Order: sequence, then structure tokens, then C-alpha cells
Amino acid sequence: MNIFLFFITGIVAWRLHTSLSHLASVPKKIPWVGRTGNWASYFLSQIKAIWKTPATIREAYQKYSKHGAIVAIPLPFSRPEIMLPRSLIRWMISQDENVLSPTPVQYEVVGPKYAFWNSSVHGDMAVYKVLKKSMSRELPKMIPIIMDELVTRIDEAFGLGNEWREIPSHEVVRKVIGRVASRVILGYPLCDDEQLCEDMTNFTTFIVPSALLLRLFPPFTHPILSYLTHYLNRIYKQKSLTVLGPYIQQQLDIAEKEMASGAKTLLARDDIMTWLITDAVRRNEPKEGLIDRIACRVFIAQFAAMETTTMTISHCLLDLCASDAPAQIWEGLAEEGRRVLSAPLDLASVNSLSRADSALKETLRLRTSIKALASQVTAPKGLVLEGYDVRLPQGSRLAVSAWGIHTDKSIYGPNAEEYDPFRFSRPSEDNNAAATASTGTGDANADSSAADTNANSKMSLMVSATEDYLPFGMGRHACPGRYFAAVELKLFLAYLAVHYDLKLGEAGRPGFVSIGHFPIPPLKGKLIVRRRSALLTETKVPICISA
Repeated sequence: MNIFLFFITGIVAWRLHTSLSHLASVPKKIPWVGRTGNWASYFLSQIKAIWKTPATIREAYQKYSKHGAIVAIPLPFSRPEIMLPRSLIRWMISQDENVLSPTPVQYEVVGPKYAFWNSSVHGDMAVYKVLKKSMSRELPKMIPIIMDELVTRIDEAFGLGNEWREIPSHEVVRKVIGRVASRVILGYPLCDDEQLCEDMTNFTTFIVPSALLLRLFPPFTHPILSYLTHYLNRIYKQKSLTVLGPYIQQQLDIAEKEMASGAKTLLARDDIMTWLITDAVRRNEPKEGLIDRIACRVFIAQFAAMETTTMTISHCLLDLCASDAPAQIWEGLAEEGRRVLSAPLDLASVNSLSRADSALKETLRLRTSIKALASQVTAPKGLVLEGYDVRLPQGSRLAVSAWGIHTDKSIYGPNAEEYDPFRFSRPSEDNNAAATASTGTGDANADSSAADTNANSKMSLMVSATEDYLPFGMGRHACPGRYFAAVELKLFLAYLAVHYDLKLGEAGRPGFVSIGHFPIPPLKGKLIVRRRSALLTETKVPICISA
């Protein structure tokens, strides 16, 4: 008992010391929201921030950021952040890595040094560079693969019966996304290994919780305590490696032989693990520990492809079913889906899914981003915030209030805080309707015109970041997998709308929950679903897409 009390006292003392050092990273002239009084109140404000961060960030935006002022906010068991106005977003993303970098913030959230049981992962940018280089180039030819896997996994998970049945929406969606991610990341034949896919999915589940738990303790204890906090990570990694290890070795041997023969293309396969293997061979990475490093990069890719994507589509399905006139909204999505999915798919046709794009973009706007562009001052001499007469010391953190921006009525109108599924697609459809009316063009040509317009309109794409829309970040550090995510999510929603009827479970739509600034998936969400009959699938009804 005495040892336990000593242990708890030590943790509290450490957190108090850490809070004091973090508090020093905010110049005294900067006002606060979410904290009042002296240093002791700051420690308490960190605890309150576990459940109050969204409200604090909203208040900071309304009182300060919206009016061009800067303000500090406490975060739970982390450094405080200085919230900047929208006018400084371009300035933020233009700063050099040696001045202002998002990397320390990202590493704190994921804890790669211990999460992957390989310290070399800390600072390894191979996945980011490979995805940034290869994903956009290779994505068009991966679209049929993504669609094929979605059809198989959605039919398995949502069922083929015509009777209504209730399903746990998040759990079902996670199974689908996990298998699609495995197909794109691992390729055949590994994506058909159900145990491997399950082990890798379970591994990604514990990355963030393990990192958050370890952060409660002093850094010098991490090498020891990580054996406890990251125990499940290690178990699932070892299980995955029994399959991944021999396969990676085999592919490395083939790629090295092809390289030695002067081949221009190595391992003619279209999956992310192959890209990572060929990248390592071309860079002539040291062979010692290479299999484990590549496996860790595969885990990183799986983590990136799973968590936010699953949460987005889970929330979107619930948002759509909880909307006014959900039957008409789903039929609007189904009409668009029938038009696009009835022909061979390519990038232009996927981009023409403007209603699906809009519904997903609206969910991303409201459900997944509480703050954005979090970065840490890395310059040894600090950073001068021009126009505010403030020098921020090394270690200070900056961010913007994504929630404030995304719910600003001056940007998104009087219903900015409401979910409007066709908010982003409506303007282009209204313009097409007006053009059709003025020229007297028939309905068939109008549909074709709408498809062409939306396919070539970058404004409708949910991956197009602006100062008013930040779910994927912005600038050179924007999410490199966002184009893949957009294709996957739009096809998921379009196929579901065409082939299934959905409505909310009896418990209704669960409320939005977050821990600190981390949104929590709607784990308790329930949907009632049934497979549409062939007759229903071909039926068209009038679609109301007006506000």
C-alpha cells in the first residue's frame, strides 16, 4: 500500500513539474480561455480539459481568433496551445521545419518509439514520402480494386437479406474499412488471410490509447513502463510478423535480383507494402533489421488508413439517417450512385459523385476536426509572431480552431452548426438546373452536364483544403492518403445508397463525444438495414436537394 501511494505521489509530482514547464512556453501577455488564477489552477484546468476542450476551443474562437487575436488554451496532460486566427494559416504552413513543425505534436499523439516496438520508427518518414509520391500517381488504376473489395465486404457485413435488422454501425463499418485497407496495403494473397487482417486491425486500435497512457509518466520510466502500456501492441505485432516477416523477406530477395539485373520496374504489384519494399531496395537500406522496419511501416500505413476513415463513414451514416427527410436524401445519393456505378469506374466518374462527396465533407466539417495544424516552435531562439509583439520560445505550440472555423455562421451561413448533406453539391446542381432551364436542354443532357461539371470541379472535392476547411490539414504536411480516403469513402457511400435501405436504430443518433481534442467514434450507434430488392434499386423518385 505504501509503495502504491508513493507511486501515485510521484506521478502527481511529475505532472505538476511538467505543467509548470509547459506553462512557461506561453508568454504572459497572451490571454487564456479555460484557465483562471495561478499556476495551481492551470494543473486543474488540464484535468477539466479532458471533457471541456471542444467548448474551450469554440469559446477561444468566438472571443479571440475570429477577431484576429491570439489566445492560449490548456489541453489535457499536454503542452498548452496558442490559437491563431485564420489570417495566419498561410503563414503557419509556409514556415520551415527548423522553425515550426507539426512532427513533435504528431509523435506525442502516436508515440512511435514504443507503439511499434522499434525505436528506428521514431523519425522515419518513409511512409509519408512513399504515399506522397506514389498514391496520386497509382490511385486511378487502384479504383477497380477498391470497388471490388468494397462490394464484397459491404455485402458480407451488411447482409443480403431483404428483412430489416439492426446492426452496430461502427463495428460493421470498421470490418469493411479494415479489409479494404488490407487489400490496398497488403495486396494478394495476404489480404485474404483473415487472422492477419484482424491482428493488424487490433494493433492499430491500441496505438493512440497506449501513447496517451504512457504520457502520464516521466520519460525516464517509459522504457520500462512501455512493456505494460504497450503490451497488446507487442502481442499483435508478433502475431502479424509470423506471416509478414517471411513474405517481406521473399519480396526483398526478388526485388534485389531485379535491381541487380537492371530492371527499371521492381515487383510489378500495386499495393502499398510493395511500394515500401521497392523504396527500401532502391535506397539501399541496411539489411540488418530491414524486415522489421518495413513491417512497422506497413503498420503505420494501416493505422493511417483505418482510424479517421472508419470514424468518418460511421458518423456520416448516422448523420444521414438523422437528417430531415432521410429517405429523400438517401434516394438522392442512390440516383447519383446508379448513374456512376453502372459504367466502368475511373477517377473522373468517382469525382462526379458530388452528393456523396458533399455528405462526407459535411461530416468531416462537423465531426472529425476540433483543432487543426498543431505545430511546435523548433527554432532554438524561438519565433517572433509578427504583428502581435510576441516572441514564442522554443517548445511553444500553435494551432487553429477548426471547430470554430467550421461552424462560423459568417462562413457557412445561419445553419452552420447543422448537418446539411448537400451543402457543398447544391450550388453546382442549382447552376446546372438553371443552365438547363435557360437552354431548354432535356433531362438526359442535364444529367450528363452535371456529371461533367462535377468531375472537373475541384471545389466539390472534400480533399481540397482552404482556410475555411481543414480536416486533412493544409500545405506540405496535409494528409498524403487523403485522395485514397476520398475515393474509398465516396464509393462506400454510393454503393450502400444504391443497394441498401438504412434508418436509425431505436436509440437514435448518439451524441458527439471527445476526450480532450480527440473525437471518439460513435461506438453505440445502431442502424437498421435491409438489402434493396432489384425493383427498388431501379426505381427513381423525385429528389429534394434544396435547403
